[in-house]
Amino acid sequence: MDRLSVSAIAADVRAGRRSAEDVARDSLARIDAYDAVQPQAWIERARAEDVLAAARSVDARIAQGED
Repeated sequence: MDRLSVSAIAADVRAGRRSAEDVARDSLARIDAYDAVQPQAWIERARAEDVLAAARSVDARIAQGED
């Protein structure tokens, strides 16, 4: 995936072109890949389970018509 702005990602999620969970999974995979190059670069980060739960919540809200 090419780098996109936050507003472009949000527009894709709103339009149903991508789910928030897909975006979150892609982001987590990129973070894991970066750890191989620069281990322990992150001071603190959210647990993957929490990130995915939040993404599912966004997807559910969008499915209910929320913007």
